[in-house]
Amino acid sequence: MLYVCATPLGNLEDITLRTLRIFQEVDYILCEDTRRTIKLLNHYEIKKKLISMNEHSEFHKKNHIIDDLKAGKNIALVSDAGMPGIQDPGQQLIQEAIKNNVEYTILPGPSALITALVGSGMCQDEFVFLGFLPRKQSERKEILNRYASVKAELVLYESPHRFAKLLEDLMATLGDRNIVICRELSKRFEEYIHTTVNEAIEKQQDIQGELVIIIQRGEELNHEMTEQDLIQIAKGMSEGKTSKQLSKELIQKTGISKNRAYEIALQIKNESK
Repeated sequence: MLYVCATPLGNLEDITLRTLRIFQEVDYILCEDTRRTIKLLNHYEIKKKLISMNEHSEFHKKNHIIDDLKAGKNIALVSDAGMPGIQDPGQQLIQEAIKNNVEYTILPGPSALITALVGSGMCQDEFVFLGFLPRKQSERKEILNRYASVKAELVLYESPHRFAKLLEDLMATLGDRNIVICRELSKRFEEYIHTTVNEAIEKQQDIQGELVIIIQRGEELNHEMTEQDLIQIAKGMSEGKTSKQLSKELIQKTGISKNRAYEIALQIKNESK
């Protein structure tokens, strides 16, 4: 049996009794980083063989692990924090288990995604999880533009050293929306910062730690956006487009009039010459 186990996001007390029992019973534990997992096991005085399986090694190790499972071994799978398989190693192994008719089960527990959504107080009934966006700016903007008018909250993961660039891309593609920055979940300095994209840009240097960002759904934006908001949105979409193409996309995204959209598109194109 493969046991997929959720582990604490930060506070080591956030673990189920069932998961602790499974840790004691399995033949070994697959973990993202043995140094992180050993701290958890030491806290509960559990001694168990640990084998590293991260995003770089999962593809090469999964077949060997499936062979162990077929041979009758019981294996626990954990990530550094939260639920494996969601923006963490594990998905390929689970898919391989399904393909080979190997038994597996999920042990519920901590999830940064769900914790942040509940704590934000923003999500109503639907959300879109985008995880970590690509490192390349053009690819990030492409994804954000794709979801700009979706009538659901957007949820992102981000590391502190890329946070400033993300905020710039959010302003350029989505405008100055309300956001909730969820930092250091379950840890000593846990915080839910209710702010806007523009305000966050001004104080981003003071925001540290691992982050989950909840972004206001498109339908709740003010219909009367400022000229500066519209210009920022249009700039984020302008690369490689003619004025006509840009104005058309601006109308689709913001609902402004055809004449106003074309004026903004012309202004941006003239500035870029």
